[in-house]
Amino acid sequence: MKLINFILFFFFSNLGIFNMSQTFAEEPCIIKNILLIPENLNCSNNDLIFAYFSFDSRYSNHKYIFNEVYNVDIVDNYLSLIRNFLKNYCKVNNKVKIKYIINFNKNGDEKYNNRVIISCNYKYP
Repeated sequence: MKLINFILFFFFSNLGIFNMSQTFAEEPCIIKNILLIPENLNCSNNDLIFAYFSFDSRYSNHKYIFNEVYNVDIVDNYLSLIRNFLKNYCKVNNKVKIKYIINFNKNGDEKYNNRVIISCNYKYP
């Protein structure tokens, strides 16, 4: 009896597998460098976008300023750049995220390589 219940449960819980529209996620819109955004950006309204840029610095601890509109911390040295990107390309909702990745760099005076990743829902201009 337990085996039959298990088989029925397994069968009915996996019927959604055969609906192909639910199994594939949409491709996100990717901006490799927010300093060089192409004019013919191929994103639709409300698409998930990922935007990147990198910079080198002498120090690993940066000053951050909290942006209340988007509910994120923004590195002070690039405040206007990131704020302008958010204003022009991101919807105001609780889905805006900024991730900072700081890696040690042995070469040169600038000892740290910083990568900034912004994710949000695209706002069609």
